[in-house]
Amino acid sequence: MNLGVWNWAPLFLSPAIPLAIVWQSVGSNASFRKLSVIVPVAIGTVSVVFIFLFFINVDLLGRDYSALRGWIIVGNLVATTLCGIMSFMQAIFLPARRLHILTGAACVVLGLCWLLTLAANVAV
Repeated sequence: MNLGVWNWAPLFLSPAIPLAIVWQSVGSNASFRKLSVIVPVAIGTVSVVFIFLFFINVDLLGRDYSALRGWIIVGNLVATTLCGIMSFMQAIFLPARRLHILTGAACVVLGLCWLLTLAANVAV
């Protein structure tokens, strides 16, 4: 395991905190259990799990410069960016603004992390 990669862990794993707050709110209040809240936070959570797996062992998600790893990175980049945009738009029009803003912020940071990962993956 490369210990230098753990220097990036606080940035890459920081979105887990607002996502955990949203999950706690969803679990404690039945009125927040709507698809408009659960889908973006679930996608963000899956993305954090992928990042955590990258930190555990980078080869778990495909070899260096492989198509599998590329698709995982690009898929997470697109999914988290779209979820961030969707959450911020829902914060304007729907109730549970705090949950949408927390999810949107976490997903935008995740999108940035995946963009950095993509840049590192394509660098030769």
